[in-house]
Amino acid sequence: MQDFRCTKTIKAILKTTCKAGLMLAALNLATASHAALTWSWISLPSDPNIQTAITNSMNAAVGDFNTFADYSGNIQVRYNSGVPTAQTDGYNGWIEFGGSYNTRTAEHEISHWLGTGTYGTWGNFSSTGTWTGGNGIARVQQFDGPSAGIGCDTQHYWPYGANYDNEPWGYRHVAICGALRADMGLSDTTKFPYAAGTYRLQNRADGEYLDNLGATVNGSTVSQWSSSASNNQKWVLTSLGNGYYKLKCVTGGLYLDTVNNTANGSSVGQWQNSTSWNQQWALTPSDSGYFNLVCRASGQCLDTYGNASNGATMVNWGWWWGQDYNQQWRLTN
Repeated sequence: MQDFRCTKTIKAILKTTCKAGLMLAALNLATASHAALTWSWISLPSDPNIQTAITNSMNAAVGDFNTFADYSGNIQVRYNSGVPTAQTDGYNGWIEFGGSYNTRTAEHEISHWLGTGTYGTWGNFSSTGTWTGGNGIARVQQFDGPSAGIGCDTQHYWPYGANYDNEPWGYRHVAICGALRADMGLSDTTKFPYAAGTYRLQNRADGEYLDNLGATVNGSTVSQWSSSASNNQKWVLTSLGNGYYKLKCVTGGLYLDTVNNTANGSSVGQWQNSTSWNQQWALTPSDSGYFNLVCRASGQCLDTYGNASNGATMVNWGWWWGQDYNQQWRLTN
């Protein structure tokens, strides 16, 4: 029996940043009725408080996987006070909690249950300490830009491996897990539920809408404005079929574009249609129908910079662990 305890020191530090939707109704992530993970107890802990804590963590973790992917199967769970943190006994085996049983730990162990660090072909891609599978590399670059990679060892991966409590989990963890599965020859059922169409983009922090202020010149900046019926706030969302999207403003027909800007706080603009990665954006779900809009060229997010005034210019900023509402948006009519 293999012991996949989460106590091994990670040899690489996560990349950090310097800043502390309409979804299809038929694909409503919180209520999807298709394939789903479930879990059950092998045996109940004698301590009711521990039982409640593990139950809450597993419910939340399984909920995240069911929200953001379409895996199926029943995960068997038990408690063992002698286990330092938590462990699995291999691919599709049981999960055993010990000294750690919060939601992050549960999500981490579920990724082991699904094959990360436990499936037979894991070593084919992890032996150099850097993941070599093309699906995993492409997925992390959706989040962190074209130079991003995935560190790994015989059991774990980073970033987005939910190895520590200060590491993010949720969508990015589920999505990376799925991409690593695809490299190993398993299914990747990560959901990309945003439909092509014409929308307005509303910011979560201030409620303002992405607006080009009527500008139709290449290189002009994009801003935000209070809700209106203007075509300046209407954007045509088109899927490129690879997890990236393009956004064209109805006014002027120009595309949301970083105009080669990559620094935190640099302005975001618009440009005529091109194949540039400056115009390709990943919509990475956060919660409650909101998402981060991440540029493929830089890995930076579209951000209001905390400026809630009409006409404020939108900027690039590194992803802030899903906690910054300034860089969260939703699609509305």
